[in-house]
Amino acid sequence: MRARTRTANAIFRTLALSLLISPVSAQSSGGHPAPPPNPPPPLPRPDASNFDKDRLLLDSETGKLQPKNGEEYTCFLPPLNVVRSRTVAVANLQLSGKARKEYESACSALKDKKFDAAESHLRKAVQHEPKYVTAWVTLGQMLAARQHNDEARTACAQAVTVDASYVASYLCLADIAARSQQWDDMLKFSRHALDLDPTDNVVAYDYNAGANLNLHKLSEAERSALRAVEIDKNHSDPRVHFLLAQIYEAKGDAANEAAHLREYLKFATDPSVSLLLPPLLLIAAGTVSSAQVAKKSAPAAGPEQAASLAESGHCVQALPLLKKSIRQATDHDLKKRLGLDGLHCAMTRNVPSDSLDFLMVLTRDFPRDPEVLYAAAHAFSDLSLHASQDLAREAPFSYQVHLLNAEALELQQKWDEAATEYRRILEINPFLPGTHARLGRALLAKAQPSPEAVAQAKKEFEQELEVDPRNASAEYVLGELAKNDNDLSAAIRHYSRATKLDVDFGEAYLGLGAALVSAKRFSEAIPPLETYEKLAADSPTGHYQLALAYNGVGRRDDANREAALQRQSAENLEQVRRRAADALLKQSARPGAEASEPPK
Repeated sequence: MRARTRTANAIFRTLALSLLISPVSAQSSGGHPAPPPNPPPPLPRPDASNFDKDRLLLDSETGKLQPKNGEEYTCFLPPLNVVRSRTVAVANLQLSGKARKEYESACSALKDKKFDAAESHLRKAVQHEPKYVTAWVTLGQMLAARQHNDEARTACAQAVTVDASYVASYLCLADIAARSQQWDDMLKFSRHALDLDPTDNVVAYDYNAGANLNLHKLSEAERSALRAVEIDKNHSDPRVHFLLAQIYEAKGDAANEAAHLREYLKFATDPSVSLLLPPLLLIAAGTVSSAQVAKKSAPAAGPEQAASLAESGHCVQALPLLKKSIRQATDHDLKKRLGLDGLHCAMTRNVPSDSLDFLMVLTRDFPRDPEVLYAAAHAFSDLSLHASQDLAREAPFSYQVHLLNAEALELQQKWDEAATEYRRILEINPFLPGTHARLGRALLAKAQPSPEAVAQAKKEFEQELEVDPRNASAEYVLGELAKNDNDLSAAIRHYSRATKLDVDFGEAYLGLGAALVSAKRFSEAIPPLETYEKLAADSPTGHYQLALAYNGVGRRDDANREAALQRQSAENLEQVRRRAADALLKQSARPGAEASEPPK
């Protein structure tokens, strides 16, 4: 049976997170130690991946915007939701009631995070009115958010065909070009938008600056970015300061680079606000890593000499020799020595990437060696710590920081705090697969969840299937909830879907078979229970349910066999439990050992 629990790596992440201070966490008291005062931490930079197609924020208040001052009715996704058009598209003035109704329904579905329904309504809107440019643009954004860039480009291009003066169409195309790193197209479409509205189109200036930066046109990039800052009095796009910092970094202007990074940090305190800038995939132009060094030839040396260098403290010279020697060594003991020396040097020299080669060889060739397993445990823990610190430094406003925090809180069984983190993730990225299911799991994890918590958890798992219809775990939990409510037909439906989505999901086969037995549909229960028995041959529950099913169809011999297997497997589990309890008691009896209770 597949184990659907956290692995040991999750424990290492918890250890790492005990030193990780999340700048976006609302909890000020988590027992985290303060960072050392020296050297001062570098200015955090937003993760470049925050600018790509998976980082859309759907503002909870934009489900249904009311037009004002002659503006048109829209529910654009960010960053177009901050764009205000001074004129209504000509084609939109003659829309049918059906098309408008479908668009309004799409906006409502977006607000409720029902993304499949929103896309369906938008498609119907443009089918009713092929010249509905606002619907075309919103559909294009929706498709881009769901990573269907080709379809998204077609939708936004259709809006341009219908009305070549509609600014949002060009911004939509610029956004898609940014996702594909097509900088020339991004520049072309942003220029079209600025030609139509050069006065207060901050998003167009953002795109224009990002395209010019990536095309190494630094003066033009600086000019557009500064114009965006000048227009954006309310600081709705604080990441334009990060863009300017990259521009000044490329120009070698350290003072202005630092100044705009501070401005970015000043205004980007809210992760939902910080994601309003388009996905520019910003890359500092013309920079070369200072870490690049010339290769130096080294005299030939054998494995013994490599090990001796490492063990005498000369790790810098030893590391390249160890990496070469461990792949050539044929002696078993020497290979282990080289691997442990290389792992030690890589971690103590703070080059964790070099440790991966040694870990691969050690864990492959010495999978049961206690010394190797101990060293690997420490190495993986250190790697997790490094990655956690890098994440907090490089992407302080990313949803991944919240996700890491939530997982650590789950391991500490702090379910309410974990649920809060998952809600923050959904505020940042409502399209992220798995998050609604994680939130639902946290709501159900308490010993006795309230009826309100159970009802909310059910909604979260249903919303998970809106985002990811192929989530077998969500189907399974909905089956469990339906079974608890004595709704066997719904339980059978959900369990059945789970088994089709994941053919190795043992618990889903067991749930399906047990529900069918409860419904006295014994013949239908036998196939899933037999499948479960193959996946989990030592499960007393599986044998018991299969015995009931066989008995229900009159197969007495088979039922008796399964009943005997049920008793034997239950006895085997009890013996394992007793051996574990005895081992704990013996351990607690040793001098200096703390007493511990046997498992119950």
